[in-house]
Amino acid sequence: MAYTRIHGIKTTLNKALDYIENPEKTEAQILVSGYNVDPLSASIEFRMTAALAREVKGDYTKNGGANNLAYHMIQSFAPYDKITPEEAHELGKKWADEVLKGKYEYVISSHVDKGHIHNHIIFNATSFYDYSKYDNYKVAGHLREASDKLCAEQGLYVIEKPNLKKKSATHYEWAHQKAGTSWKAQIKQHIDEAINEAADYESFKAALDRKGVEILEGARITFHIKGVTSSNGRAGKCRGDRIGEDYTKGRIIERLAEPKKKMPPRLSAEQGTGHQGSARNGGAQKY
Repeated sequence: MAYTRIHGIKTTLNKALDYIENPEKTEAQILVSGYNVDPLSASIEFRMTAALAREVKGDYTKNGGANNLAYHMIQSFAPYDKITPEEAHELGKKWADEVLKGKYEYVISSHVDKGHIHNHIIFNATSFYDYSKYDNYKVAGHLREASDKLCAEQGLYVIEKPNLKKKSATHYEWAHQKAGTSWKAQIKQHIDEAINEAADYESFKAALDRKGVEILEGARITFHIKGVTSSNGRAGKCRGDRIGEDYTKGRIIERLAEPKKKMPPRLSAEQGTGHQGSARNGGAQKY
């Protein structure tokens, strides 16, 4: 099972390339390669392709718009996926080739410095093939589908029927959800229980407070498990809209007015979250 995401690079191309090619993360750059480009000079070659495209097709730079120099894709494998760095690197190249259709220069690196292997792919926003700009409209779903297909072929875990409109949980969050220890999952459970116990918003806040969760009011409400802190101030905190569309302030007020439902029993750690798939070789399974 690979977690995937993509974002544009507008100004920091050199910095991004330096990061993904870091020798300390890529086994002395053994796990770095390029398609139609030398990784060490990729920034220059990307810009040369873009300049040639402007020469051939004209300058269509947007005034005040987002003009990406490149895009950065990330493919992160779960710690329990039985895959070597070399296998992950080759799978990442297949993923990039499937998504980009051989029309865009890219640099791929596989990082092995964390608790899980993850691929970074930075590709030119301008095609060397036809000088067109990459169309990233609604591309996230396609990235995930292509990655899942390749992972399934390798016998890696794949999430059944993922909600591609919803931001995926990271492997860290997913593992803790499966173990029953995710603080986001805890907040969600407490909110559902408090809504079922309360008649209005004020009594909902009081019920949630008794469960050890406070509400931080703002443009969008944030929930915080009291006593959970960290150096960056983020631990134990989550905005309602990041938990789900049913956890915004407006939606919670609507839910409070709805007929109460019988609460399902809490999931045990053994029950997990329903992720399914097959293991390779019969095994169990930001920058």
